[in-house]
Amino acid sequence: VPETRPWYRSLPWATRGDVDAFFAVFSNNLANMLVGTSILSGLGQEIIYGRIIPGIAVSMVVGNAWYQVQAMVKAGRTGRTDLCAQPFGISTPGLFAFCNTVILP
Repeated sequence: VPETRPWYRSLPWATRGDVDAFFAVFSNNLANMLVGTSILSGLGQEIIYGRIIPGIAVSMVVGNAWYQVQAMVKAGRTGRTDLCAQPFGISTPGLFAFCNTVILP
């Protein structure tokens, strides 16, 4: 039977490869945001920088925090320490589909 620990102490805060993974996910999402804002440039800067970008920022923080909590809860229940949170971000195909079929038309 694996040792059960509180979910908030179930995983180490940093492991080898975390910095590399952070920069990979960060640069991918930044590139997707830049492409998305250029696709939607006809909407005007007020909408893009006043509503879309802040909405993306909030969703990224909440989504990544939720995935982190899920990984920590599972690690606490199973006793495993080799788990990580799934990276949360903007899907590139979804970005093009959403911009070109939902927002722009």
